[in-house]
Amino acid sequence: MKKERIIFDNPVPRKIIGLLLKEEMSPSDLAEKIYRKKNARSGISKWLKRFEENGWIERVDKSKRTGRKKLYKAKIEVLGDFDKRENDFVKLCIERFWNPLHGDLTESLTDLLLELLVIKKMCKLKGKISGYNPKKDLEFYKENKGQFWGDPIFRNKLLNKIEDSGRGKMHVTGEMRLREDFIFVSLFAPDSLFNKIKGKHNQKTNPLFVVFNLLTN
Repeated sequence: MKKERIIFDNPVPRKIIGLLLKEEMSPSDLAEKIYRKKNARSGISKWLKRFEENGWIERVDKSKRTGRKKLYKAKIEVLGDFDKRENDFVKLCIERFWNPLHGDLTESLTDLLLELLVIKKMCKLKGKISGYNPKKDLEFYKENKGQFWGDPIFRNKLLNKIEDSGRGKMHVTGEMRLREDFIFVSLFAPDSLFNKIKGKHNQKTNPLFVVFNLLTN
């Protein structure tokens, strides 16, 4: 993942980019999330202007009826050079599972993606994790694959249904408490992400590197 210095030197721009990766937001929305004050927009606007100049965010309100409200969305490219399949998967994980206000921007997202990759490998080896067998859900997915990736409303309904089916159950693997929709989404994690995202995990001396490659082979 690209570590643009302007983002990582200051927690405010990190949070702005993270929030805009997750959803469309206005300067007032961002101010309320970050400062708990809607009128604290001056510092937010400064960063938004710089991000626009660098091509990291874009206005998304121009074709919508939003009154005078400006809406922005961050481009996934700010995180790294992903292909289309990787892009679609990372966007889904950001929208559904990632909290951009918790931890370092890329470190927390890297941890999330690595967790999904490892769960995918474990699920393929065991067939199920903590009592959840995704076979039936996978069959439905294969019949509706195009709609799953092309229609966010359809996708969220399916994932919500899978999540709801696991409510009240205890899904624990090691020290992880897992949602069924989280396990299900892990099955689509492109293995190539392991090498696309940068970090200590991607060094031959790291135990996770060894474990991941053993699971892959």
